[in-house]
Amino acid sequence: MDRRTYQWAFAILCGFSCVFPILYLSHNSILSQVNVKMKLNRVFNPFQNDAVQTTTTNIDDKFTTTSTPLISRSTVYHREHSEILTTERVPRIMMNHRNHSESSTAERILRNTTPGWTEIQKRRKEHVAMICQQYPELSAERVKYNNLLVDDNYSIFYCPTAKVASTNWRKVLLVLRGTFTNVSEILSNRVVYQSNHPNLGSYTKTEIEIRMRTYTKFMFSRHPIHKLLSAYLDKLGDSPQWVFLKKIRPWMTEVDKISFSDFVNYILKTDSNQLNKHWGLIKNKCNPCNIDFDILGKFETLSEDSKGILNAISASEIVDFPSYATHRTSSASLDVLAKYYSQLSKQQTERLYSKYETDFRLFDYNAVEFF
Repeated sequence: MDRRTYQWAFAILCGFSCVFPILYLSHNSILSQVNVKMKLNRVFNPFQNDAVQTTTTNIDDKFTTTSTPLISRSTVYHREHSEILTTERVPRIMMNHRNHSESSTAERILRNTTPGWTEIQKRRKEHVAMICQQYPELSAERVKYNNLLVDDNYSIFYCPTAKVASTNWRKVLLVLRGTFTNVSEILSNRVVYQSNHPNLGSYTKTEIEIRMRTYTKFMFSRHPIHKLLSAYLDKLGDSPQWVFLKKIRPWMTEVDKISFSDFVNYILKTDSNQLNKHWGLIKNKCNPCNIDFDILGKFETLSEDSKGILNAISASEIVDFPSYATHRTSSASLDVLAKYYSQLSKQQTERLYSKYETDFRLFDYNAVEFF
């Protein structure tokens, strides 16, 4: 080889030595993300590939298409309480719900405009109405008026749900009634819960009927998978609270901990109506089939929905909803979800869906729409 050939060969080798480390690091980063998603897919794999039937329901001359599992609620109840639970006997979460999910690009675009937000609220209300029609027993449940917080100045009442920004909304209510001038003055959550918020149950029957008919009514939901893990991490995670430990296992000491798998077993064996508010069903708290909520907020769209509510009640100039920043170790993290839900067996995961199926269906969630 001549000198020029050696120079070209040397230049090519130098180029590879620079590019290869970059490609290697990029490849590892991609593999890391893929591994997390594959791990989650293995966790929630039992909820895929099940037979579903598609039904069309006419509500106010608007057709809504949804996927319905080939299983009745009475059958779900029986299976949830049976000792032997096989794969073939358990309902699945429907993958084709993803096409109608509110995480779609079209709905994200709608959220950025006032008409778009109004349209999303209309869709949510129609969906809840449809599920309530499909399951008439939900409308037979008694309304728990004591759960509903009232503000007569702004003619509103709100159903607070634990682990769905309820503390921040209580702060907003304190500002609206004049206890504080802005939410930044409220430095402790203890102050929030020590304050006496009027509830609908404290009114007479006639007063309740008037407020049910004329007030702006709103509530918030959250994906059951995220909500349950958030409650566990907050109350029973690294620093478990003794009051909750004692409730789940009376013989435990203050230094003991409960694994997420043991926590889920406790959830599965406890009657839904007896579950603590932090991990209970939202439908048991707010009765959306008995209360015609004007606004159905979601934790996943907390900022947009809170802004919409304050605009609707003409309070956007009075108070700002507290900003919310997701912590890297929160239940919204893919890594955190994978870490805890991978501890569950296939049977636990399937039964967990059965336990919270009503919330999944009422508020249009499925176990894989975020992954």
